[in-house]
Amino acid sequence: MNELQLYRQDDFIEFKKFESRNLSYAVFENIDFHKAIHLISFFRSDFRGTKFTNIQFYKNNFDRSDFLSAVFIDCSFEKVQFGCCQMKNCYLKNVKFTNNLYRNTSIHSTTFVDCEFPDETFLINMQHCKLVNCTFSGCTFEMSTTDSDTFDSCSFNNTNLATMHAENHKFVKCQFNNVCIDSSYFFGYSIANCMWNQVTFLYRGDYVHFKDILVEDFLKTLEAEHRYNDIINFYINKRVQEKIPGILKKCFYYYKELSYGRLLDISIILENLAFAAIYETVDYDILNEVIAIITDADMSSYCFDERIEIDALCTKLQNALYLRPHSEKYLANIDINSISTLSISLNSDDYDKCVQTAEQLLNSISNRSYWTLIEKKKGSWILIYSAATVIVLAALPKIIKNFADIYFDIKTKKVLSDKLLQKLKTTDISLKDIKRLTSVAQEAELLLPAGECMNKNISKNLADVAIATITANM
Repeated sequence: MNELQLYRQDDFIEFKKFESRNLSYAVFENIDFHKAIHLISFFRSDFRGTKFTNIQFYKNNFDRSDFLSAVFIDCSFEKVQFGCCQMKNCYLKNVKFTNNLYRNTSIHSTTFVDCEFPDETFLINMQHCKLVNCTFSGCTFEMSTTDSDTFDSCSFNNTNLATMHAENHKFVKCQFNNVCIDSSYFFGYSIANCMWNQVTFLYRGDYVHFKDILVEDFLKTLEAEHRYNDIINFYINKRVQEKIPGILKKCFYYYKELSYGRLLDISIILENLAFAAIYETVDYDILNEVIAIITDADMSSYCFDERIEIDALCTKLQNALYLRPHSEKYLANIDINSISTLSISLNSDDYDKCVQTAEQLLNSISNRSYWTLIEKKKGSWILIYSAATVIVLAALPKIIKNFADIYFDIKTKKVLSDKLLQKLKTTDISLKDIKRLTSVAQEAELLLPAGECMNKNISKNLADVAIATITANM
């Protein structure tokens, strides 16, 4: 094994060549390149797995260098030549970028946290990156390409985002002040908890406010171009959610025999619907119907790779909708007459023990009056309970997160037998009940994955619970 390379300030006092060097997995600590007698160039160097801590880069040359899985903590870049370097799967925290030079710089699958970009002029290709609590001030992205990036709690000030190719972005809790965005990409974005009143839009060559965009004409264009993801986001932003299932059906019908482009388009739609489930921008009832449309869609003409990719993204959507704890406001909007089932499989042939264990589990989360045992199956015992969907949805995340070997499956109303459908009973549920259910998250730490009991009032026999299955019925 090669000895770890460690570089500090003294290594850069005398002139040394650092071009075309293998600096992978090296450690750079406490260096200020302002103090170097000669400008230090790292042209064509390899920084795979390299860690930089407390580094002030100044007029360094990283053109054609590779940063793969590199880490930057408490650093600054000033008048640095990035050129055509590649940055992939890197992590940067508390890093400031000032007056740097970019020339088709490639940034892929990289995370920026608490970073600052004052007055930067970018010429970059940035894809699948995540930026958290970052600030862009006075920046331009002339001729840049950015795709499928997530901006979480970021601030954009006096920044032009309209002069770049920018698709499929996600914006969460971002602030905008005197920002311009290209309207042709805007409806392809997933947005949660952002304000757009300080944003102007580039629309047909003019800079206009959102209210001045002819949205109906825009929608006609999207439909003519079969841009189904943009249409869905359009309806989310316009709060016309009830049209989303119909658009999804059109999408699957359009791509039934049209193979080119469909996997990417459908994948983007499912990613954005999962986003909507996580950030509660689309109601549960609509998303539950969407899942049924996806699972029932005719994909007989799809190849194996397409089907398995779509199935995986559908599972991601299901997880986001059913397994993520939701706010009481979101749960309160669920159809009060919606009934679901929860199936619990236990590794025991002792029926009485299984019933007792399952009821202990359910009663630890909500009142026993909410649950009705409607069917039992031998082998080992599978107990099927019905309850109001809001109860099941509030309970399932608390059950799932406490077991390492949980499996769950979402079934639509179609697959339930008439016998089970007749046994489903409406359970009265009030807003007060919902508030109580959402307030006991900290009390739901029932078991560690190994089965160790966290809540001493719950039997250790709960470790035998193997399978939880939710069946949604609308």
